[in-house]
Amino acid sequence: MLCFTSRRLNKLNFETIIYDNKDGIARITFNRPESLNAINNQLLLDTQAALAIAKRDPSIRVVVFTGAGKSFIAGGDIKAMNTMTAVQFRDFCLEIQQITKDVREVGKPVIGAINGWALGGGSEFACICDWRIASDKAKFGFPEPRVGLTNTSGVCQNLSRIVGLGRAMELLCSGIIIDAAEAYRIGLVNKVVPHDELDQAINEAAAEISKCSPIAVRIAKETTNACIDIDMNSCLYYEVESITSAFTTEDRKEGLTAFIEKRKPHFTGQ
Repeated sequence: MLCFTSRRLNKLNFETIIYDNKDGIARITFNRPESLNAINNQLLLDTQAALAIAKRDPSIRVVVFTGAGKSFIAGGDIKAMNTMTAVQFRDFCLEIQQITKDVREVGKPVIGAINGWALGGGSEFACICDWRIASDKAKFGFPEPRVGLTNTSGVCQNLSRIVGLGRAMELLCSGIIIDAAEAYRIGLVNKVVPHDELDQAINEAAAEISKCSPIAVRIAKETTNACIDIDMNSCLYYEVESITSAFTTEDRKEGLTAFIEKRKPHFTGQ
């Protein structure tokens, strides 16, 4: 496995992404526009590091993935991949899978702001996100079989859950590319907006999240992810333990008191 600590430039400056924290939103912008933000090792390491920063920062309420230029992520860096040994390629895939784990464990919602081409690893990164808002210029597809490859990142499970097994099979086995309207029709994205309104749509989503207790949001994300993988009785047990944990927080006291007093709550994340 690669070690990102030796290759990062410093806490907030990266080689292949832009990390911006404003108004409680941590934006991670994939920034290799000359290659349509194709995934290479450094982009994976930088993204892992940025997610670690967002996880530790209590001021962050939501994380956003987006891309610089006309692409979200146009896939893997084919030229770099073609020079890898099988061992190096396996390590590369493991770093992709680490981002799947990091997104699940970051403790905040991660929204994909799909601004353009999202192919191969780009669509996989979109599926890693908790939900997706797409520009009307976005394109999606999993063309790996057309170059003799398959998928990683957990997309076989994630995509099947998002669009259903039949749709997932069609997309993963055919390599077809679909536009934003079709992605919305099959449930791959939550919303499609005009390209120049994408930032506004993300800000609106973040504003809704900011009205909620950060502890409750974290628990809701953790519980939903956990309950997907277990039987109903186990889910019921997990849910009651989770809501009981939320009940013991200062945010719960503030939330219920504010409701009774007919005022907006002031959540502290305690």
